[in-house]
Amino acid sequence: MTVFYLANVGTQDLTLNRKKPFPPRQQGEQWLKSYETVHDQLDAPILRPGLTRVIEKVGHISQVVLFVSDQSEATEARFRNNDTVFLGELLKRHLPKRFGAKLDTVTVERLHGNPANYDAMLNFFAERLPELVPQDGIEVVYVVPVGGTDASNVGLWVNAIRLYRRKVQLLYVMPDERVDVLALHVVLLRETFCAQAAAHLSAHDYAALGRLLQAEPDLAQSWAVSLSAYAHHRLHFDFTRAQAELTKAQQIAFGEKRAQIGRLQTSLTPFLQRTAAPTSESPDSEWTAWLDRQRQFLGELFIHLQVKADQEQWIEFLGRLFRLHEAILRFAFEQQTRHNTDGNDRRGYPDYAKALSADPALQTYLNDKCVKEARPTTYALGLAVEFWVTEHGRGPELGPVRAAAQQMEKLSELRNKSAIAHGYEGVSAAQIEQVVAIKDLLDAVRRGLTALKVTINDSPFIQVRNLLREALRGNSR
Repeated sequence: MTVFYLANVGTQDLTLNRKKPFPPRQQGEQWLKSYETVHDQLDAPILRPGLTRVIEKVGHISQVVLFVSDQSEATEARFRNNDTVFLGELLKRHLPKRFGAKLDTVTVERLHGNPANYDAMLNFFAERLPELVPQDGIEVVYVVPVGGTDASNVGLWVNAIRLYRRKVQLLYVMPDERVDVLALHVVLLRETFCAQAAAHLSAHDYAALGRLLQAEPDLAQSWAVSLSAYAHHRLHFDFTRAQAELTKAQQIAFGEKRAQIGRLQTSLTPFLQRTAAPTSESPDSEWTAWLDRQRQFLGELFIHLQVKADQEQWIEFLGRLFRLHEAILRFAFEQQTRHNTDGNDRRGYPDYAKALSADPALQTYLNDKCVKEARPTTYALGLAVEFWVTEHGRGPELGPVRAAAQQMEKLSELRNKSAIAHGYEGVSAAQIEQVVAIKDLLDAVRRGLTALKVTINDSPFIQVRNLLREALRGNSR
């Protein structure tokens, strides 16, 4: 077991016959020169109790690192005289004699800069600690922020916690030599962890949140890792893996949390079914089931669109938007005609062609708009909706759909120039707002979906965020 013990050496860390060195630099140098005659009279009243406590607990210390001050000769005498460099050298010889084989090595490290300067000490320990105490291969790092200046102690424990995290144990040696274990590092780690987790949640970055939870398993409920993975997969339309992770979370959780996770399972069910699109010859019952399922996909896609807006991922936002544009128009066409738009350019679109043949007025309208081939492009489908609204009095039903499509189409050029389509340009909120207000756009899309009887359910990601926030607070199992 590799155990480190880190401490700053202060002016009271070494005594001779219970007398403190004064001034520490000069007195310490004298004691060091007389070490062979005075070593039996030396004591380490702060280090000794701390080291004894650790050895009693773990049996052995691999290395003690003592940080000492040794300021330049240019430093004002009243400050330089308090340097502890010689006290450190004395302790380097004294401690192995005192603890024998239970202590492998004592090293002395000189501080760089003014030991009372907080910035200097924070920078020193940030640079030096990783070199002195490698992060890999250590089990425990004991930090004793008692001796030395306040600045050097803050620099030591802040950087030790930052580097070694839960491997750190903070000890405080009281004047009566009682040794207390401090929980400060746990509080700081938890505060940092919660701040990072909250940032990931706000950004819907569930993959990063999952990695954070895995790295700090003691700071959140165990089912939170699987729930984060579920949200990540669902946000990428990977419903199969989302269900697998949700099942794991439900198996681990207890009580009401298990029930809440179970309700998320229910919301996934429609997306796990695989059914072929009905054809022109299919009965109404098949069409009703198919259209109901498509409504659920449309609702899910709209929720994802809102998430991309929340994340300010505007290229991805346009990708979701134009997928929704196509899906809304295809749905409207299939709902009105009971002919599907399935097919490809090689084998054609047989059901779509049947729909046009069954409605000569629609086919004429499309031909007049220079649409000659039976191919369900978004342009052709948009014209079909326009025809039903303007020529067939279906405005109350399809007017909001047409309005939503028109709002989305305003962003076609921006989408086409972006990396998600045919160009390499980035997209910003400001660029979108120059064309159409994002809020107005989302409101128009919502109205179009509502006209198609699409139910916009509560976002599963809001439910996940609420559950994860509770898991991070540790309020539930």
